[in-house]
Amino acid sequence: MSDALVNGRRIRVLTIVDDFSRESVYIGVGSHFRGIQVAQTLASVARRRSVPKKIRVDNSPEFTSVALDQWAYWNEVQLVFSRPATPTDNAHIESFNARLRQECLNAHWFESIEEARSTIRTWQHQYNEEHPHSALGYLTHHSGAALTAVPLFFLLCRALLAKRIDQLLANDIRRGHNSHRQGDLHRAVAAAEVQGS
Repeated sequence: MSDALVNGRRIRVLTIVDDFSRESVYIGVGSHFRGIQVAQTLASVARRRSVPKKIRVDNSPEFTSVALDQWAYWNEVQLVFSRPATPTDNAHIESFNARLRQECLNAHWFESIEEARSTIRTWQHQYNEEHPHSALGYLTHHSGAALTAVPLFFLLCRALLAKRIDQLLANDIRRGHNSHRQGDLHRAVAAAEVQGS
């Protein structure tokens, strides 16, 4: 993304968003970004989190650089390039960038890059900690990121248990039973959730 300071000097904004949790992982502000800077940023993020299997990027020069390509190769990361003039290929980051522009960049006049960094950092914190997201069951982005720490096995078991309960209740309804099991089954699910958390 790009924006301008009060004096007309152009600034660039590099954004990294986790597709799963919708968390804003990184927002960098500078006069420009070269491929080596993007590769260094990704290496820094990977040390704190983990190396992703894929990264969705557009066709900007910093993403088509040899430096980023080499970083991706050595870290076994697939670079997925969006098709030109097709923002829907990278819908999560496009939506995030639109929100960043609307709520932060368009709402402030920055006198310096340092002021832009500080203001954007504050906005990023609020976005991750306070903004609920419908795709995450109205959890905040930070809480959604914490979900990645929940064992997938527990989530799968919970989904299978809920499906089985629905099947049992549907069978009782088809048979015309006034199911006393409904309360027992829902109490069992609630108890399993308390033990699992």
